[in-house]
Amino acid sequence: QQHQQRGAGQFRIHDPTATEYGYKGKRYEPDPLEMDKRREKQMMYEKIQTLKTKARVEAVIKRTSKKRKMMAAEAMSKAGADKDRALRDEEINAPMITLVTESGVMSGVHPLSQVLGTMDRSLYTLVMVDSSRDPPTCRVFSRKILYERERSTKKQQSAASKNAKPQRIVMGSEIDSHDLEIKMNKIMDMLTRGRRVIVVVERKGPRRGSDMRKEIAEKIMARFEPKFSIVSPPSIEGNSWMVMFQGKAQ
Repeated sequence: QQHQQRGAGQFRIHDPTATEYGYKGKRYEPDPLEMDKRREKQMMYEKIQTLKTKARVEAVIKRTSKKRKMMAAEAMSKAGADKDRALRDEEINAPMITLVTESGVMSGVHPLSQVLGTMDRSLYTLVMVDSSRDPPTCRVFSRKILYERERSTKKQQSAASKNAKPQRIVMGSEIDSHDLEIKMNKIMDMLTRGRRVIVVVERKGPRRGSDMRKEIAEKIMARFEPKFSIVSPPSIEGNSWMVMFQGKAQ
């Protein structure tokens, strides 16, 4: 009867001549072909694990790269939408800067990384105020004050763009004197704020409406022509009479 025991890459064969106190085992080296198969199997396993690890790493890199591209595109889009905005913090690409403190005191030339590292980023931000100098001049601003200033600027720009678009006031030819006066006051308010206004009088009836339209038009011209310039002279298009005035801020 033969007994095999595996251990440390070797096999033990039962010795029939062993005494009752133990075995006198005979050891021998395993079959080289079997060892080659094991070695090949181990190499194949390691190769598969390497490929899996490589695939996972490439997937992470791909996701990170995609995320970075999206962030870069978003930053470029934001920069394109706000071209007049000055560079800030990490957007400044100069290694050395001429620093101006929040109070307006010139502090000399400092490394950009040192300034950003010592500044409380939650309360302050570094803004490039003069890129023509070498090194460029950057000033520390309070985030709160800068936010309020930018919001005020955006409101002014929005108001300016709104004023640039002509306002259209439409009234019917059958309008009564009270409603006409309300419309006139509204037109006057817009013109005195410097806005451009298009006044339209629409004919609501047959022949009688046409006469009323002419009468209302004469009242409008008598009220606004002496005070404001006419951008587009009075004209008739279909059933509508219209004129455009340019206001003047007062």
